[in-house]
Amino acid sequence: MKYKVIWANGAIKDLEIIRDYFTKISIKTSNNIISGILKLTRQLESFPESGQIYESLQETRFIYRRLIENNYLIIYRVEKNIIHIITIFDSRQEPAKLKLD
Repeated sequence: MKYKVIWANGAIKDLEIIRDYFTKISIKTSNNIISGILKLTRQLESFPESGQIYESLQETRFIYRRLIENNYLIIYRVEKNIIHIITIFDSRQEPAKLKLD
């Protein structure tokens, strides 16, 4: 079964912020990071449970999972045949800053 990947507005904004930041440093680096994140999210279409359950978010009403690309956590949840990409979070930040839609 193929799953549909839907990006939350906040996750799209996160991706744009990452792209803009790294583009100032190096377009190649920016492209590599963004490509890596997008590649992992495409893998979810066929392997929705490939990410680890994100233990620190177990107290919420959903089961959240995470994939890791460089220093970025791709936080998502699976709901029927839909993958919801919730946020892209820089793991170097304080975990308390993680906000979910």
